[in-house]
Amino acid sequence: MRTYLVIADDTPEAGVALRFAARRAAKTGGAVKVLALAEPAEFVAFGGVQATMEDEARKHAEGLVR
Repeated sequence: MRTYLVIADDTPEAGVALRFAARRAAKTGGAVKVLALAEPAEFVAFGGVQATMEDEARKHAEGLVR
C-alpha cells in the first residue's frame, strides 16, 4: 500500500498537494498522512498556558486539513 505524505501549512500549494494526494490514494488504494509542524513556544512558567498554546496550534493544523 502506498502512503502519501502531505505537509500542511498556510500556503495555497498545501491545499493542492492534499487534494492531489487524496485523489491518488483513492485510485491506488493508498493512504494519506498529513504533517503539520508547530513552532515550539518559549518557556512558559504556567503549564496551563503552554497546554492552551499547543491546543490552539493543533486546532489550526486540523483546520488546514479540513
